[in-house]
Amino acid sequence: PDPANRFHRYHPRPRSPLQPEGAFDDSRGGSLFGAVHPNSRVTLPRCFPVKDANTTVQSLATVVDGNGNLVPVHAPAATNAQGVSTPVGTQNPLPVINTAGAVASDGSGTLATGGSAQTLFGGIVPANGFVVQNNSAGVLWVSDVGVASGGGASIQLAANGGSFATPSGYKPAGAVSLYGATTGQAFAARRW
Repeated sequence: PDPANRFHRYHPRPRSPLQPEGAFDDSRGGSLFGAVHPNSRVTLPRCFPVKDANTTVQSLATVVDGNGNLVPVHAPAATNAQGVSTPVGTQNPLPVINTAGAVASDGSGTLATGGSAQTLFGGIVPANGFVVQNNSAGVLWVSDVGVASGGGASIQLAANGGSFATPSGYKPAGAVSLYGATTGQAFAARRW
């Protein structure tokens, strides 16, 4: 700028950035991936931005392994009774969500006899899962591990809309049965 121009003397032009926004500054040589990290007793995860197939930025947590290499942190698939995570491996595989949908079959109806369990879906064991919803004013119980009853291993369905759906990947252990105290209690059911 012209030093005689008073406007520029008191209002300097903003400086242009040294690097484009979002660019990685590796002017000191190397990058985070090639950096030498000092050994320590505790290695905290580091996060790097990663783009997925949808081109949205995701964080990728990393740690330094026993050889000093930067490796991604994998989320554990399960925890034990004490809440301790177990790593993914052949004995503890990564959980898989069933994305291959199957056509659902209707098994809705009413209880034929109150105080007695009845089998749903004509006694057919659902191949991939099921859902049951209580559409009555009384409590119902559902079980796939034996004959349903008012307690025990049966799952209680609250009156007026209580429901149970098997989680993804769950294969029912046996035929699904339903128990309720009153004849005519209505329910909705689907198997797939």
